[in-house]
Amino acid sequence: FKSIFGRFLVAMFFFMSAAMKFTEPAHHEAMLLGSYTNLYKEFFALSGFNLPISPALIGLQVHALIQLTAALMVLGGILFIANVKIGAYLLSLLLLSFNVVIHNPWLYTGAERNINIVQALLNFGWMAGLLLICEGKEEKEKKE
Repeated sequence: FKSIFGRFLVAMFFFMSAAMKFTEPAHHEAMLLGSYTNLYKEFFALSGFNLPISPALIGLQVHALIQLTAALMVLGGILFIANVKIGAYLLSLLLLSFNVVIHNPWLYTGAERNINIVQALLNFGWMAGLLLICEGKEEKEKKE
């Protein structure tokens, strides 16, 4: 019981985030579009190349991307509760993508940079926890 309850508590973080994306998509759409535009410009400034997906194309599909992200968070949370390893991997990959595209501190300055440093570190902590729980499952199965 403790294991399922603990997994449920971890998954609640993702369920709540998904609920906010479903109910208040405009905020998340603006954040994604703004941060992706910054990433696109920064990537070009550093490399001289454009990313293959333009901010204009992201803008056309931003609502669908937010809804897909929310759905993947729910799916990952359910799989994680069910102790299916791919759920933790899916949630970890989502968090990694958030750190690269949205919470990348190098895309911001001042107080906004500090906020995104904290958010990126929190996401890395969540990723570590998810992966350690999966690893613990593997170690337990090996011992049995």
